[in-house]
Parts: sequence; structure tokens; C-alpha cells
Amino acid sequence: MRKVKLLSAILATLIGLSIGAFAQDKHNDPNQIKGTQTLCPVMNEPIDKDLYVDYEGKRIYVCCYGCLDTVKEDPAKYIKQLESKGVILEKVPDANAKDQAAAPTVSAQDNSAAHQH
Repeated sequence: MRKVKLLSAILATLIGLSIGAFAQDKHNDPNQIKGTQTLCPVMNEPIDKDLYVDYEGKRIYVCCYGCLDTVKEDPAKYIKQLESKGVILEKVPDANAKDQAAAPTVSAQDNSAAHQH
């Protein structure tokens, strides 16, 4: 009888740990590969490499023009969000990245592909 109680306690613990791990995994997007930015930090959609905000030497890609404006309003927030997920943001190609810290640089190279929210 003691073995049954012990096995039941172990099984209950394992189930509890599994449920906790599953619940935590819901908050991590499996489509966002650690190390590279593949999803927009605003809409969680695939990024458009022609749409980005450069801030403090880092490049934040977005999926559309609406997200471009959103990220431009508070780029530090989105840098923190992405980096907390393990995303390593690309560095701004320009050697004068320090000059870009004061204000975000926005790029929108082709607005014909924009989508609406």
C-alpha cells in the first residue's frame, strides 16, 4: 500500500511539473528562432526585411507600415521585448550608429506591399 501511495505522489508531481512547463511554453513563440528575428514584435507576423527601425545601433524589423509607426514610438520597449526572448538583433550597418541613438531611423523601401491591421 505504501508503494501505491509513493507512486501516486510521484506521478502527481510529474503531472504538475509537466502542466507548469506547458503553460510556460505558451508564452514563448515556437516560430521565433532564438538568435534571429523572424517575427514582428508588434503583430507576431513574419518580418519584411525592407521595413525596419534602427535605434541605438540595433535594427528592429517589422511586418508592415502600421507596426513601423508603433515601433518608432518606443523602440527601446521592442528591443527589450525581443532580446528577452533570446533574439539577437542585427547591428545597424552604418559605422556611425552612435549618432542614431538620439532618434530612431525608419526605413520603408516599398509601400506597395503594406498590409492593414
